[in-house]
Amino acid sequence: MVDYIADYLENIRSRRVFPDVSPGYMRALVPVSAPQDPEPWQRIFDDIEAVIMPGVSRNYTVIVKNAHEIKRRNAVKGFSIFTRAMLC
Repeated sequence: MVDYIADYLENIRSRRVFPDVSPGYMRALVPVSAPQDPEPWQRIFDDIEAVIMPGVSRNYTVIVKNAHEIKRRNAVKGFSIFTRAMLC
């Protein structure tokens, strides 16, 4: 997960700022029920990229005072992306 967040933040400028999806788009992309058997982590990360990330908006505005502040904001931002996606 940490590697995924680091890669996401490193390549954030190549992503769309605002989602290009309609509300409810995710319904057609996920199964009706949870899988009966565990899935490999790579499949989960593929689903995050294909299902969740198209609906995430990004904010490029960052005002920072020092390198420590940049690291703190990136860590918080990385984890809050997935929290918001799960709550929606």
